[in-house]
Amino acid sequence: MTSFMIDEAVNKRTPLKWTSYDTCPFCNIIANKLPAFRVLETDMVIAFLDILPIRPGHTLVVPKMHCSNLSDLPSDYSRAVGEALSTIANAITRGMTINLNVVCNQGYGQAVPHVHFHMVPAPRTVEPPSTQSPTNRSMNHHEMVMSEYHRREELDEDTGRNMADRIRSRL
Repeated sequence: MTSFMIDEAVNKRTPLKWTSYDTCPFCNIIANKLPAFRVLETDMVIAFLDILPIRPGHTLVVPKMHCSNLSDLPSDYSRAVGEALSTIANAITRGMTINLNVVCNQGYGQAVPHVHFHMVPAPRTVEPPSTQSPTNRSMNHHEMVMSEYHRREELDEDTGRNMADRIRSRL
């Protein structure tokens, strides 16, 4: 989830009805109980178009094993998902745009408690005509990048060192 969407997800609650394998919408797609626009399927991974896409081509890459957290996903499934991500990224960039956002949420911002990656083609930017009003135009690439940049805070050295050590100690 890109940072400009994080605020939207803060108060979002995961529906309780989706917390088990039988009621998980992704498991039901995998089992052919729900329809989906499938993009790729292997014995371990399925990829399909998001039904509420951010932009055209928004694709979900999902391991076939029901697992809520990426941190709990077995390594063989992680490898299979990684390969699928690369394959689909290649296809999207050849067919639609060279820029992508690839996002995986765990808990925070995760609407469906089943590991999944969003592959979202980046927005197409346009340089608006000078006569177009600023409130009625698309952002150009620089404006989008800058809006993201201004939401960030610099990581201080102590915090960065401590966080890197904590993560490395668990590898």
